[in-house]
Amino acid sequence: TACAIIAGFLHYLFLACFFWMLVEAVMLFLMVRNLKVVNYFSSRNIKMLHLCAFGYGLPGLVVVISASVQPQGYGMHDICWLNRETGFIWSFLGPVCMIITINSVLLTWTLWVLRQKLCSVSSEVSKLKDTRLLTFKAIAQIFILGCSWVLGIFQIDSMASTMAYLFTIINSLQGAFIFLIHCLLNRQVRDEYRKIITRKTESTSHSQTSGILLTSMQPISKTG
Repeated sequence: TACAIIAGFLHYLFLACFFWMLVEAVMLFLMVRNLKVVNYFSSRNIKMLHLCAFGYGLPGLVVVISASVQPQGYGMHDICWLNRETGFIWSFLGPVCMIITINSVLLTWTLWVLRQKLCSVSSEVSKLKDTRLLTFKAIAQIFILGCSWVLGIFQIDSMASTMAYLFTIINSLQGAFIFLIHCLLNRQVRDEYRKIITRKTESTSHSQTSGILLTSMQPISKTG
């Protein structure tokens, strides 16, 4: 029973990761599409509550339906995961393959829109630089959107060991790619980092200056 519960939680958490990857792909597409079309429906019009309902609610619905149809599919004799012998594993692989396909199409469409934007962009260096940065971010989204999980499908026969290593290494770096895209390459986040560092530096220098002034005033007060 404990193994089945663990398998159910893993099923839900992995699906939630992939559904949030789909949210990321849609938000990226809307942001880039908004660069080309004026007054286009942008990502800012989507409320966070709706995103959470999609990212956390739909995976729960899939797990509930799967558990209702085949409750014995959770947990095996050698591993706490979905049963592969009865084909129950497709309750996970089915949504995953669908999301990876949608993400690949959206990413290709996003790169196409950016290519058209690069062709029609003006000669301003700053605008061209921003567009190239968006292109780099879009390419890096391949790893964030979970497209690298395709490597897990090719873990068969003689390629299984190599694909397993590539699959583990690349997907383990997904958090690093998220930090790179959404923190280091985000201008607003960098400005906030800069403000915090500047504020701490100013407070440190101010305290040191106050200490020097107090030290220099002590002999004067004694002389007085």
